[in-house]
Amino acid sequence: PLPPWAQPGEMAWVGIRAEEVIVVRQDRPPPPENILEGVLVSLHPEGLAYRGVFQGSIRLQILLPRHVQARLNLRPGQRLQVVLKPHYLHLMPGEAD
Repeated sequence: PLPPWAQPGEMAWVGIRAEEVIVVRQDRPPPPENILEGVLVSLHPEGLAYRGVFQGSIRLQILLPRHVQARLNLRPGQRLQVVLKPHYLHLMPGEAD
């Protein structure tokens, strides 16, 4: 459900945490909505995870647990799909500067 202030035509920001940007696995059926296609621009270890930058129609930070990176074996320059599940999206009122 939308927040009470959200009305059609209103400007808003959408935020999502890096660990909630989900990489679509090629061996599973794709989710039904909010799939973005693009390129993994960068990926590097960060503590017990891997942090990367995804560039598609929008630029997103991603944060993958080590076991997920070990399974997917992602690399910079690779084309991939990510999904933004609606319940992870944070809608905020406002306009771009």
